[in-house]
Amino acid sequence: MMLFDLPLETLEDGLHALIVNHDTILTFPTRRDALAYAFAGAAERSLQGLATSINVEGGDGVWRLVPA
Repeated sequence: MMLFDLPLETLEDGLHALIVNHDTILTFPTRRDALAYAFAGAAERSLQGLATSINVEGGDGVWRLVPA
């Protein structure tokens, strides 16, 4: 399973992080760009028959699973 985690807070340089499988940190200029990348990655893996999970941190600090 591939995991995509999108934290609410930006990094020190103002970029948005997308954490892949708890260890790879990709950066994007906007939160929307990071989420679009996660959706594209989930769609690609789904075509290969692989499972994914997209988790997004909300403004209330709660992590939510986003249906891909």
